[in-house]
Parts: sequence; C-alpha cells; structure tokens
Amino acid sequence: MIILITNRNLHVSPDDSPVVVAADKIGQHLGNKGIYCAHVLNSSADTINIYPQGQEQDLFNLISAADRRKPWVFFTHGNNQNTRKNIKKCKSIEDNHGANVIAFSWPSQPYMEQDKFTKLIRKHAKRAALYVLKLPVSFSGLGKDAVLLIKDYYVNYKQAQKNAVDSAPDLNSALQLTNRLLYRHLPANTKKVFLTHSLGHIVLQTFVESGYKLPTKFDNTILHQADADSDDHHKWVPELLNKSANLYITANQYDFVLASSRIANGEERLGQTKDFTIAKKVKYIDFSDGAWVYEDHNFFTDEAGDANDDIFALISRLLKGGADALPDKPYTSRNGFSRTVKSKQVYRLQMILDPTGDGDSNDDEQFMPSL
Repeated sequence: MIILITNRNLHVSPDDSPVVVAADKIGQHLGNKGIYCAHVLNSSADTINIYPQGQEQDLFNLISAADRRKPWVFFTHGNNQNTRKNIKKCKSIEDNHGANVIAFSWPSQPYMEQDKFTKLIRKHAKRAALYVLKLPVSFSGLGKDAVLLIKDYYVNYKQAQKNAVDSAPDLNSALQLTNRLLYRHLPANTKKVFLTHSLGHIVLQTFVESGYKLPTKFDNTILHQADADSDDHHKWVPELLNKSANLYITANQYDFVLASSRIANGEERLGQTKDFTIAKKVKYIDFSDGAWVYEDHNFFTDEAGDANDDIFALISRLLKGGADALPDKPYTSRNGFSRTVKSKQVYRLQMILDPTGDGDSNDDEQFMPSL
C-alpha cells in the first residue's frame, strides 16, 4: 500500500469528499493549505484518491490487517520529482522489498521537467562531438536551449532548495498525522523505517534545526545519498538518534547527481563524504568503488539482478526494518561488507575496484578485498 501526504498545490478541491484523479492533478508548487493525504490505487500507480482535510481517518481505515503487519517506510524524496516519479520510486520499494510506503511528497520540481533537461544535455553533447570531429552541425536554437539549461540549474534547483526549507513544518505535520492514525495502531512487532533521499535531507535538516522531533521510534533510519553539506552533519544528525534504533548514512564518492550539486553548492555533499565524523551509533556505509556501483545515486530503487547484489540485499534488509547483518568487529567482513575503522562504524563493500588492475586490459575491471 502507498499513501501520499503532500504539501503541493492541488488542481482539484477535495473539500467535502475524496476525489479520484490522475497523479498530475497534484501540482508542482508549494500549496498554502497545509497537507493532504491520498491513496495510490493499486489498479494504477498513476491514479490517486485525494481525501479532504479532516477525513484522513477514512483513508487509514482502509489498511488491511495483513498490511498492518508489513514493514512501513516513511519516505521523503529528493530533487526534480513530480508526483508520478515519486510514486514510481514508492512502487520500487513496495515491489522490490515488500514494504508499504508513506511518502511525504513535497514540490521539488517547480519548473522544467528533468527529462527535458536530460534531452537538452544529450542534444548539445552530440553537437559538441560533431563539432570536434569537424562534421556538419547546426547550432540553431542554442540560445533558447541555453536559457532553459540555466533555468533548470539555477532556478529550478534553487527554488527546490527553498521549497525544501519551507516544507519542514509540513513534514512535521505529516509525521504527527501518521503517528496518530497509523503508528499507534500497528501490532507491536511491525517494523517502521524512516528513509530520506538526496535533497529531501534539506527538509529533514531544517526539520531538526527548527526543533521538531520524530514522534515515534523507527527501527531503521536511512539517510540515503544526502544532498546536504557534509561538514556540519555532526551538528544535526545526532538529534535523530533518540528516535532511531539504528541510523545509517550511505555514500558514493562518484555519485553523479551529488557531483553536480557539489559544484552548484560549493560544498561536499553528505552522500559522497569520506568525513565520518560521528563516532557513536551512526553507521556509515561507503558504496564507492564496488562492482556495478559506478556513479549510482538511487540504490534503494535498484532491482535485484540489475545492481550490486550485496547492496541490494543490505538495502532490502534495512527497508524491511531488519538487522543489517554487517560485521560487528573492526577489520572483519560479513555479507559482502567490511568494517574498516576501529573507532567508528564505517563499512565498505568487501570487494572494491583495484585502481592498479593487472596491466593486461583496460576493459577488465579488477577487484580486491577492501581490508
């Protein structure tokens, strides 16, 4: 089951009764009426039922006894996500890991579609290649496209960052509502997971710095590929520990999304950091240099067989609220990961890319133990 809780503007008015609409009826900008709850209908991931404010209990009454026993993931998404993309990621969690999802859907794509941005990048990369090869190439429309690219980088992202900051009170409202209508009524052994991805960490960081508290204790809290400054995360991340049985920070030094963000922000991002500054209770998981990792940014949406098997298995254990099964002792390995530091809980994939290789072929990747 997937439930959306959104502070986006709506193109419909569910004032008196629920309204079944397409996902794009939830807008791309910050609303001014607080939060609304919606049920993603199983018949179509693009069809949702939006409930009036004050009638959220009717939605939560739909949760079956079987779903109440399944793990529940509270998920805050990242940048450049419209509602359809948000739902698609939720479906990945539901389908690949067997967990229900409560998605806090905030307006992180106020302007140009990311798909359009990607097409423009490819278009001009092709033009540049033809120019270098001294082949015929047309640069018609370059000025207009340049304006769109600048708009996406400097307007969309900056506005998304502002929306993230402004969404912190609504994240608190969403968590409080979920606690009141769901968490308090789940069986005692039902697992609860708190997952934040990429730019969603600006929502979370502002939430913490504004004095808000998590209303319930989560079995696993996962700060996944965080698009937040790394140099001060030791100031706000520990505030989550009181309500987190286990807290994880994932990192990939070569994450292509965070590499762009690092240029835009002028600061290293938490999701690519090597600065493991928190000594107690926080587990840092460094995916860098592992097989099939490359520049990946969305490990939690990867499917089995299409990604690093050890990462998929670990993410699946965490999203189900289970034990991580990582090695307990420093300088030992377990389930494909090695604990690499004595004084802190830092883990790397057991087999990592050997930068020296064997000298025989540039095409063959050579892997070696990380310890």
